[in-house]
Amino acid sequence: MKTAIEVGNDMLKAKPVRTMTRAEAEILLALTMITKSGRSFADALAGGLAKGIPMPPTYEILSKRLDYHKVPYDAAAAFWLSSCSDRPGTAVLYAAALAALAHRNGNKAASFDDVVDAFAMGVPDEPALQKVWESQKRPGHVPDNWLDDPEAWTARQFPD
Repeated sequence: MKTAIEVGNDMLKAKPVRTMTRAEAEILLALTMITKSGRSFADALAGGLAKGIPMPPTYEILSKRLDYHKVPYDAAAAFWLSSCSDRPGTAVLYAAALAALAHRNGNKAASFDDVVDAFAMGVPDEPALQKVWESQKRPGHVPDNWLDDPEAWTARQFPD
């Protein structure tokens, strides 16, 4: 079995990386300004975050996966990583990365700064993402992805 933490660690060390798009960089800058100002991310989110910065379509996928498996996470970090995700599978890979960071942090949510530091050189490029995605496949099983199997996100990794 490949656990969510193992897949997350693969994401954290995936190479090569790509530089951020302009939109990703703008979101990162806005989130940095919010977190450094002491303003709560929830208030910023309720207020529309910042003009012209939409809710990433994959945010709900990433956050619901973490909520379902009781993985602690920082909402600003999840927002930024979901803005780097162009499809559901990538969002799930970033959810695993957040799980790995939480595990390293004693099962406490990694801060926004921790996540920025983890991806300081950029986020995995498409071939690197594909390699991590393929590593968690399990042909002939249902579900065919470890990250879709609740066993990969076991309670022993994230106790209540």
